[in-house]
Amino acid sequence: MRRVVYLATLSFIALLMLVPTAGAQERKVVKVAIRDFYFEPYELVIEPGTTVQWVNESDTQHTVFATNPAGAFLSGTLNPGESFTHTFPERLPRPSPDSTARPGTYRYYCEIHPDTMRASVTLSESRQEATTQITEDTTTQQPPAVPSTGGINAIILSGLLVVVAAVVVAVSVLGWTIRRRFW
Repeated sequence: MRRVVYLATLSFIALLMLVPTAGAQERKVVKVAIRDFYFEPYELVIEPGTTVQWVNESDTQHTVFATNPAGAFLSGTLNPGESFTHTFPERLPRPSPDSTARPGTYRYYCEIHPDTMRASVTLSESRQEATTQITEDTTTQQPPAVPSTGGINAIILSGLLVVVAAVVVAVSVLGWTIRRRFW
């Protein structure tokens, strides 16, 4: 019986060690500073799937509102010190026949200050182009790696580990029962 408890405990510990890292992926987060009455950088090139964080570093309220494609993201009012994040799609969108913008270009502005605060985010077609753009100005764009646990892969892996642990425990109990009855 001790052996069964020992194996079950080991299986459970292994499960606990593996589940938190299941599906962990590194996502890039790029910062856009909202200064007095401008976005810095005002033109940003990123890889598809990158998260952009707008941080209001000014003393007034601002918003971040996508105009092209319309409504792709909207921050609501950001007070000084507050931030807004948006994760861009993993793939470049198809070109729209009624749009003059390049596919993957998101134009946005501040609804409170629309005449002076305009900027854009462009999804690059190559990782090298995005990496070059991001590393050019490290004072305003810092892409730290952020762990992301979630998504279907983590759920499937967690379920698989639970099933494996249950099978190990069941086989151990069955082996102990057979050994006890026939030996």
